[in-house]
Amino acid sequence: MLFKKAKAAIKSVPFVYNLLLPVLMLFRRARHTPQTKGLKRFRRYCADLPNVAQKPVFVKVGANDGITRDPCSDILLADTRWKGLLIEPVPYCFDRLRANFQDAQRFSLEQVAIGAPAGEATFYYVDPKARESIPDLPSWFDQLGSFSR
Repeated sequence: MLFKKAKAAIKSVPFVYNLLLPVLMLFRRARHTPQTKGLKRFRRYCADLPNVAQKPVFVKVGANDGITRDPCSDILLADTRWKGLLIEPVPYCFDRLRANFQDAQRFSLEQVAIGAPAGEATFYYVDPKARESIPDLPSWFDQLGSFSR
C-alpha cells in the first residue's frame, strides 16, 4: 500500500519520475538477471528437497565458515532434516565453521584438503595477519587456498 502511494506520488511529478526512471530500471534489471533466477531456483530446491527426500544430505568442500557467500546456509541450518559434511582445510576458517555448525548429530566437520593424488601435501592459504600489512585485501581473501604457491 505504501509502495503504491509512493509510486503514484513520484509519477505525479514528471521531473522527479524522469530523473528516477533510469535508477528504477537498473533495480528492475538487477532483480531479474539469470543469476538471480538461478539462485532463487537453487534456494527453492534446497528448501523443498526435504519434503521429497527422506534424508537429505549435502557436502561442502572448501566450506570456509559455512555461511559466507553460501546461498542456502540459512536453510541448511534451520531445517533439522538436513545433514551434511563440511570440509575446510584453513585452520582459522575451520574454527569459524565449527562455531557456526555446532550440531554434531547433523553436521560432520573435517579439517582436511581434497586433492589428487591421495596422500599428504602442503596446503597454502592467506594468513589472516595479511590484512594488517595489506589494508585493501578483498573481503574474500580467506577463501583463497591451493596446493601450489
